[in-house]
Amino acid sequence: MYVKHISSNSALDGLPYLDFFSTLNAALEPRSYFEIGTESGHSAARYTCPSVCVDPRFVISADIVRSKRMLHLFQMTSDEFFAAGYLEKLLPLGPDIAFLDGMHRFEYLLRDFINTERVAHPRTLILLHDCLPQNLRMTNRLPVAGPEDEGGSRFAWTGDVWKVIPILKKYRPDLRVSFVDCPPTGLVAISGLRRESKVLNESYYQIVEEFRDVEFSSYDRQKLWQDYPTLNSRALAENAQDLTLYLDIR
Repeated sequence: MYVKHISSNSALDGLPYLDFFSTLNAALEPRSYFEIGTESGHSAARYTCPSVCVDPRFVISADIVRSKRMLHLFQMTSDEFFAAGYLEKLLPLGPDIAFLDGMHRFEYLLRDFINTERVAHPRTLILLHDCLPQNLRMTNRLPVAGPEDEGGSRFAWTGDVWKVIPILKKYRPDLRVSFVDCPPTGLVAISGLRRESKVLNESYYQIVEEFRDVEFSSYDRQKLWQDYPTLNSRALAENAQDLTLYLDIR
């Protein structure tokens, strides 16, 4: 009921990811939230727990505070943030949910994942954005607008962060990974984290070199969809009590 097959020609047709975040907040009741790439604050505004947000340039236009007891905003790059050890100081037990939506280049997202897992607890849920591009145009390492027939997704830009999916499949098969069908570029949900793992960190430069020249056209979208199961966000939202079957943080 909750796992769906999406063919290589299908559009993502689930809940908008911000609405899915509201479902996660209500159903999972996270005790803490961390995100990279806050920008306007609309994603962080969907969570009511203590939160830590990082962005090199905030343009807050949402009610990001809401009923939060604690909110920390760090206007800097994620590399600077992690180098200073701020997350360990503010959330020493690790965040319950982390949303990584920073620079849309795979080497940046890979570093953000490595650094987030390093301070995660065993049940932390990491969500990656923009890893399920709908076409080749979206995967350019610089943003390029699409034709008008792309409709509302013509300005969607994923960059090449999709590469993190085959990277994790090859180097971290121990992780529990699912896709979530939130348009226009999906979510990737990762659990089963191990803060003691050094595999990705020790192989970082090897991985970057290995995947640097891999093109989306040669990997193909159909192969990408076959890597992990896809969760039906609308069905899960309608039966929120079952979210913990797939996305348990406690």
